[in-house]
Amino acid sequence: MSAGTLSQRELLTCQYIAGTIQGEGKFCGEPSVFVRTALCNLHCSWCDTGYSWQAGFRRRWQPLSFEALERMAPPQARRWGLVVTGGEPLLWQDHPQFRALVNFGLGRFKRVTVETNGTIAPRAYLRAAAGEPGSSSRGAAAENGELWFSVSPKLANSGEPLRRRRHPEALSALSGLPQSYFKFVVGHADEDREILDTYGGIPPEKIFVMPEGATPRRLAETTPAALAMALRNGWHLSLRAHIMLNVE
Repeated sequence: MSAGTLSQRELLTCQYIAGTIQGEGKFCGEPSVFVRTALCNLHCSWCDTGYSWQAGFRRRWQPLSFEALERMAPPQARRWGLVVTGGEPLLWQDHPQFRALVNFGLGRFKRVTVETNGTIAPRAYLRAAAGEPGSSSRGAAAENGELWFSVSPKLANSGEPLRRRRHPEALSALSGLPQSYFKFVVGHADEDREILDTYGGIPPEKIFVMPEGATPRRLAETTPAALAMALRNGWHLSLRAHIMLNVE
């Protein structure tokens, strides 16, 4: 599997979620529709969406359906976000249906947020839509819509070796975009040192730290460490509102 060059005839998805909120990051609380792409190039130990990449779930994967997205788009979609998550969505960025998905979202929603693990550099059409300085056009952008990248680089707590989870060229391309931010999943009080040592080139104003956990009980255990890191380093704290509210 090579970055951005999947040979599948159709873009594969494993989940659509309508009528919910963005639970994390810069746009936490924003009404949103989610589409989750299949396949990922990382297999994190604490991943709570293993059905998007584990072979045992392949029967659940379906071709992207624009009809389903049309049905889920609310009448007031211009005040909503479309979140393209995974899996790793940028594995599909060269697929014509991915570009069509971005255009669909930018044409109907307030913004499109592409969630990525930061190991794959976005193509020029995506960088242009995310406000890359010097771009000759806005690429995939449509009237009124905006494209953001929510980048979640992985720490050692993911179980992935550094050579797989850290790709400096991709990180540089993403961090240089005006419409990008970074969120780190943390569970221990000293992991800010790892963030600084491993990902020190990311502008601090773009960094969110987010407590690890898929249940309210686990979040209660890990949030104090995330809060301490945010205060110590001048970073943002991202809560996981969807878990605390028990919504998808």
